[in-house]
Amino acid sequence: MAPAFFGPRRYRDGDSIDVGAVAWDPQAPAERWLPTADVRERDDEVVVSVEVPGLEAKDLSLVISPQGLIVRGERAEARDGERRYAAFVRTIPLPPGIDLEGGEARVRHGVLTVRFPKAHAGNGSRRIPVRT
Repeated sequence: MAPAFFGPRRYRDGDSIDVGAVAWDPQAPAERWLPTADVRERDDEVVVSVEVPGLEAKDLSLVISPQGLIVRGERAEARDGERRYAAFVRTIPLPPGIDLEGGEARVRHGVLTVRFPKAHAGNGSRRIPVRT
């Protein structure tokens, strides 16, 4: 059976737009796939969504690097005595002005959602609490 393809599907990866992504085919030997990703900027946060059907939190790894958010995932399946394995690594550039320490991730219904609050620059002044 030939690999299945999503298409045409568009996703944002920084400023570039790609069409299509290779889907995971459990009948194929070990392979790599590139899940669909989207970055949306809202008034108070930046939301990164990555389609990861069949994966759970334990199958995913997230790392912040100077290049952006690195998402790694892998899955294995045993069927008819054979094991199938697929993995991906995706680097998603992040816009400036977000609070990287405040990022939160959740995977539900095959979608990984990572939220970063925007850093509040304000007018340049801020209160400093005095501790005793």
